[in-house]
Amino acid sequence: MPPQLLLLIALAALAVSIWLKRLPITERKQALWRVAVPLGVLLLVFAVITGRLHWIVAALGGMAGLLQRLNVVARCYALFKGQSTSSEKNTEDRKETRATSDLMNKADAYAVLGLPPGASEEEIIEAYRRLMQRMHPDRGGSSHLTQKIIQAKKILISE
Repeated sequence: MPPQLLLLIALAALAVSIWLKRLPITERKQALWRVAVPLGVLLLVFAVITGRLHWIVAALGGMAGLLQRLNVVARCYALFKGQSTSSEKNTEDRKETRATSDLMNKADAYAVLGLPPGASEEEIIEAYRRLMQRMHPDRGGSSHLTQKIIQAKKILISE
């Protein structure tokens, strides 16, 4: 290998190293993948062109990155079908916990249920049932709003 090519590779590696060190820690892994995958593909193509690597082995090496991305494809497919992945469920559970821990006063509870202040218990229960039928997550509603509706009913019924 010519010394000029080795020098060029060393300078490129140094530039990438400096660039990665300047990035926030949370973005480094993703940035490294953005550099490593195309570089790996280029090296495989170069090896095939120069005859140092059979094209089938290069294709298998290129599939490694694709196989890693299949997890992303599976998650997108689950979202398209309306299913939640386990990481989304954990995030949703944390959001629900935060939502229920938020303080709600009686005026907010009446507003959530769409009732005027001083509504009767029957009106509260009727509004609760009507909203739950529309907003329940099993019917395509939001779990956050469902928690707010439940919290509003508990506040108003426990007067």
